[in-house]
Amino acid sequence: MKYFKKILSLVIVVIILLGTVVPSLQPSFAATSNVFTPAFTYNSETGKWDISWTPITGSTSYTVIYHEPDDNGDVKEVITEPRYTADTINEQNVLSLTLLPDHIYDFEFSFENGGSKVSFKNKYDELVESETTFFIADITFRGTSFDDQGGLLDEGYETSSDDQGKPVTRIISGHKPRITFRWKVPTIYDSKIDEFIY
Repeated sequence: MKYFKKILSLVIVVIILLGTVVPSLQPSFAATSNVFTPAFTYNSETGKWDISWTPITGSTSYTVIYHEPDDNGDVKEVITEPRYTADTINEQNVLSLTLLPDHIYDFEFSFENGGSKVSFKNKYDELVESETTFFIADITFRGTSFDDQGGLLDEGYETSSDDQGKPVTRIISGHKPRITFRWKVPTIYDSKIDEFIY
């Protein structure tokens, strides 16, 4: 019985030690996924928008197609050259673009491996070969405030001065201040009529 307790204690100690040491010895692999979840962030150093996502499992390149207004306001389709998924930053694919304000972009992402399409899951957990994501980079707002002009209040103001009979003059910014916002309605590409709509 004496040896049984010692052996049991030794087994429990070994199990506890293995439980704390072994999980840290698991191998780590590069992050890949078959779920496409892009993230949009503004890079203040470059003045561009960075679109990043975890590389799709089995893909060697990706292509992005989107539409934006040209200088005349007409539709300009932009197709990126196929880019290799090995070009990653912190195990993320990153695409940097200059995006115009007041326009909702339609980014269509597709992934390939040696010329054949690679299927992946979108945010709805559906298996697809391409996914369209919409994004607006900036929207123009204009605001005006204090439509009601300010004025002078002369009488009836209480003051801490000793002479209560002397009126106090106070300038105010408005009796009923209001703030009015106006914004540009953003455009979006309509593929059915091949033009932008508001």
